[in-house]
Amino acid sequence: MRDPPQPGTASPRTRRDVGPQGSNTLRRGCRSRATGGAVAGAEVTFTAAAEYIQEPRWSQWGSATELPAADVAAGTPAAEEAETGVYTGYNTMNMALAVPADGRVIACDINVDFVNIGKPFWREAEVDQKIDLRIKPAVETLDELLQAGEAETFDFAFIDADKVNYGLYYEKCLQLIRKGGVIAIDNVLWGGKVLRPGDDRDTLSIVKLNEKIYTDSRVNMSMLSIADGLTLVFKL
Repeated sequence: MRDPPQPGTASPRTRRDVGPQGSNTLRRGCRSRATGGAVAGAEVTFTAAAEYIQEPRWSQWGSATELPAADVAAGTPAAEEAETGVYTGYNTMNMALAVPADGRVIACDINVDFVNIGKPFWREAEVDQKIDLRIKPAVETLDELLQAGEAETFDFAFIDADKVNYGLYYEKCLQLIRKGGVIAIDNVLWGGKVLRPGDDRDTLSIVKLNEKIYTDSRVNMSMLSIADGLTLVFKL
């Protein structure tokens, strides 16, 4: 196994592009958005880490869906945000950049090794003090927030953790989000597998949630067909 990628570096490429046609243009766009070098460096690290663990889906689609989610967070008067599924923390940093100085991002993950890759960039972007990292199952963290009386106090939530629990994350985030708040859900197209889910548990879970949100009278929704699919849910 290769050594893990270091912050700010990318692993050797065997082809010009990672991901669909035009991904280089997208990545240049990511870098042009950078405040200093932190966002650009984190985007490179995100790609390098995805290549290291040999997950083509993540290295292809990561930035394409992370950026719209971060844009929604930036366009929302958000002070309290939650994220299930941090990975290397690229989207976490973008969310933290969007909240005010006294804002907070509750970041949920179970793998500290990959989260540690992104931490130097949180510090470089001077947002590390806004990020409340919880290394435990996301369901436990969301339950703790609800038990602490924080229902309807969050402005934005981003769901991108294990797919089997997508339904649980949705319901708990819906309780945490205030009226008018937004939930962004990643990977809702799941590489096209949602059209023929078969007996795959991850795919079936995504299909079930997609169908539930479509008929959920508690929300308005919009599914974006960008990259691996991103659903935006607006709580009524």
